[in-house]
Amino acid sequence: MKIHDRIADFRACGYKKRTQNMKCRERCVVAVLRLLFTGWITFAAGKASGQGTWVPIGPEGGAVAKFFQDPANGNNLYLLSGTYPAVLMKSTNKGNSWTAFSTIQGSAASFTVNAKKPSEMYMGGYYNFSRSTDSGASWTSNYQNNRSFYAVSVDSFNQNVLYGCGYEYNGSGYLMAYFKSTDKGNTWSSSVMPVTMETGYANAMAVESKNPKNIWIGGYIVSGSEVLPKLFKTTNGGTSWIDATGKISATVVDILIDSTNVKRIFLLTQAGFLKSTDNGLSWSPNSGFLYGYKLAQDPKNKNTLYIGSSSQIYKSTDAGVNWNAYTNGLSSAGMCNGIVVDKTNSANVFYGGSTGFFKSTDGGQNWNAFSGGLLLANITSLKMTQGSPPVLYAAFSGDGLYKTTNPTGKAEKPEAVTWTKLPRFYDCHNLTDLQVSPIDPNVLYAFEGGG
Repeated sequence: MKIHDRIADFRACGYKKRTQNMKCRERCVVAVLRLLFTGWITFAAGKASGQGTWVPIGPEGGAVAKFFQDPANGNNLYLLSGTYPAVLMKSTNKGNSWTAFSTIQGSAASFTVNAKKPSEMYMGGYYNFSRSTDSGASWTSNYQNNRSFYAVSVDSFNQNVLYGCGYEYNGSGYLMAYFKSTDKGNTWSSSVMPVTMETGYANAMAVESKNPKNIWIGGYIVSGSEVLPKLFKTTNGGTSWIDATGKISATVVDILIDSTNVKRIFLLTQAGFLKSTDNGLSWSPNSGFLYGYKLAQDPKNKNTLYIGSSSQIYKSTDAGVNWNAYTNGLSSAGMCNGIVVDKTNSANVFYGGSTGFFKSTDGGQNWNAFSGGLLLANITSLKMTQGSPPVLYAAFSGDGLYKTTNPTGKAEKPEAVTWTKLPRFYDCHNLTDLQVSPIDPNVLYAFEGGG
């Protein structure tokens, strides 16, 4: 698979060129309509007045866009959905269960918290930036003309200062860009990376906590028909930038600075993992090939690293020289949009995927889904059979086909509805339509596809 085909795996429609915006809008309309079914397969309970009420009955799960662990209370996790508008979910038991907390204008491409004042949260998205000052209960959103944020960070010394990266549209193309705010995100200045005026996107950013003027930004540019990786560094807070790409051969996906040794930089690219021990002057690859989307470091053991991939994780205990792959319990997790190691117990590792939230309690070797309360599923088809009892089938985009034999359950107790995931019979996880035979309700027809 060519590198630009790989990029398509994780480029949302907001990444596309202006010439594709009409298609993007059409797809967004479809997405909004699908939100009516996002995890909320419902039962209309008849009332004496003739009016009905609606209750969610699942199946539970859905796309996790971003999440983090509360710096002040390790029991609390905050999660943003991959839906539009974004839904903030909260867990008070390390992800064992979730409760919908608030809704935020726009979609989430980045999510961060002020570590020194966790009541301040920030969400960056496509042409939108949102801020909460009450731990996510309410949000203020600011439209960002021509700017999209793929990463946001709070200055470790001055909490009024925020850094971001993504792209900026200059009227003729999308350019790899760096953003800075000195008023907690109310207003932003921007600078384009020092490359020719080529289409480009900044996917990742890392800010040195001990010296926030040192910032790394990585991504790619498109030059003609070529996709070229790019890595930049500033030592003066973004006034000027150094092209540190060197021999890096593939798009930069994620960047991590070792908090105990700032000269040690970890880089995740579409060609694998790279490590520098001399502040980016040279890079050494890992042993063997691996592919992933997110990097994480054990806060208690800096040589233990994790890479979240697609329905699997990689783990290294020697600072990225060698890796072991683990998949048990992640077969339907989908693309990893976030991986976090519990700051209070390194045995707990959290994985946010395209179908739900997953947790390991043995350092990443085994996983279980913990999507209780996550009613975020994109239901692409819904069919019910005739008979007693009726059977309700739900096609869960990205995950598979589910059924329940008690679809009505109890209106006041939606937890009474139980779902069973059917064995996989398809090539991909995207079932776009489902039909029940009018002659034999045991015969189903399924259509998969969608690109």
